[in-house]
Amino acid sequence: MFTLPSLPPLEKSLHSAELAHPLNKLEEDKISQMVADLDLNGSIKEHYLTGWMGLCPLVMIRNYQDKRGTSNGFMLTRPGHFRFSVQAITFRIPKFLLWATFRRKPRTMSLIAYQQLGENGGGLMQYRNILDAEMKETVNQQWRDINDYLGAACYQVENDYPLWQMLEKAVTEEKANGLAATLASNGKKLQKDDEFSGLWQGELFIATRPAGETSPATSVIISWHDGDDIGSYLYGWLNNEQGEKQLALAIRPGKNEQFFTLNRFDAEHVQRATALFNLVTSE
Repeated sequence: MFTLPSLPPLEKSLHSAELAHPLNKLEEDKISQMVADLDLNGSIKEHYLTGWMGLCPLVMIRNYQDKRGTSNGFMLTRPGHFRFSVQAITFRIPKFLLWATFRRKPRTMSLIAYQQLGENGGGLMQYRNILDAEMKETVNQQWRDINDYLGAACYQVENDYPLWQMLEKAVTEEKANGLAATLASNGKKLQKDDEFSGLWQGELFIATRPAGETSPATSVIISWHDGDDIGSYLYGWLNNEQGEKQLALAIRPGKNEQFFTLNRFDAEHVQRATALFNLVTSE
């Protein structure tokens, strides 16, 4: 029987929960710089980057354009639970108006807002208007978590993704094939998860899928309970441009959700995925 493993703290760079700027003092330049610190695109054009904090997507917004101006920032969402947004907005003001008002730069502002979703949901609330102490602390903690995520991600990028390198060493075709053989020979009726077949063993559901059109090698799913939902990792392979098999890692944030590709800098997930695969293939 397997249990979820405990993991060591992640290395951080540039940002952390302890270094997080308080939301009530957060300036527009700081928000834009935080987004730029993990901007792998390097383009000034509008683009987005999605990371994963637990089972929540964190969208990093770079130079989003609309009629009011340009926005940079973060959007953290847990469908059915909450939406948390931290954005720096530069308003679009014609140059002749800047000259007429003696401004050298367009006006900027920060927009920090929180919205509860689901049955008890309500409208979007600006941070400064949140009066409930418990809700305000929840928002503050989510901001600290974003800073932790960003710090761990920046460390991975700056150091050539050391956790991903460990994952690639740990997850091999040989181990995936061995896991499939173990499941097939244990004498129990295997449960289905779409194309995968496996078993709940303690706190983990472990399943495999043979090589085929979807993947050139045996793929593995490892699932776990997360509150009222079930999270899953998918370990698979894709053929790169040279026709070589390349490891791919994806997350499913709920039993009835689709899989989303994880980034090499999604440090906590890459670390946990490596530990879980080592755990279930060690026996």
